Amino acid sequence: VYMFGQRLRELRKKNGLTQAALGEQIGVSASAVGMYEQGHREPDNYTLLKICDIFEVSTDYLINEDLKCSIFFKISFLISSKNLFIFLFLLYLDFI
Repeated sequence: VYMFGQRLRELRKKNGLTQAALGEQIGVSASAVGMYEQGHREPDNYTLLKICDIFEVSTDYLINEDLKCSIFFKISFLISSKNLFIFLFLLYLDFI
């Protein structure tokens, strides 16, 4: 089960948004939103934060499955230079 895509779809529908409307709000195509929901693609960190802001949920809620972060997000977060400081800080706080 792909938790992120499932939760994204539930939040989008609960808020009465089409894939196109959500895509417009987060700066991607309707097709990209559909691929996120189906698990064929993952949003970048900035897009993930925009999604969380729109639906007023935490990143943990969207990407965690059984309280374990998706390895994709851990790796992409680590290698993103703009997020390195945040990653190290969270590591220091033992959140990751």
